[in-house]
Amino acid sequence: FPSHDRGGLLPDGFRVPEFADFNQLFDFLGGGTSTEGEATKALATYKIFVEDWIGDEIDGGLESVEIETSGKSGFAAVPGGYVYDFGETGGEGPCNYWWTNSRDESGIVVVDIGYCSNDLGGGKGSFSAGFGFSIRGIKND
Repeated sequence: FPSHDRGGLLPDGFRVPEFADFNQLFDFLGGGTSTEGEATKALATYKIFVEDWIGDEIDGGLESVEIETSGKSGFAAVPGGYVYDFGETGGEGPCNYWWTNSRDESGIVVVDIGYCSNDLGGGKGSFSAGFGFSIRGIKND
């Protein structure tokens, strides 16, 4: 993903965030793990349902549990999904994915927000530019 936004997706004075920018945002909002996703709760504006073990080893089982979100950060994340590099859609549901301007050995880094990969924190994946994810610009310093 080009740092200078050749596609004209962002208005003048904005840039595609780095992975570190998302990490800073998650830290500021309280971080997150699969059991305590305070950042996700502040970023999301939709109900998130997770499968959680309820009960003990004998009488317990997986049940759907609702995670209350507040959206108090103003980010207003909604369930998204993505477009595969071959044109079909996927990942609709309790998760959303965001391009960054960072790269690693596997491709362009993408951040997920919501219940993705059994985690309520800011997950990370790497993809080719042929995929389609959401984008959120941030103001240049």
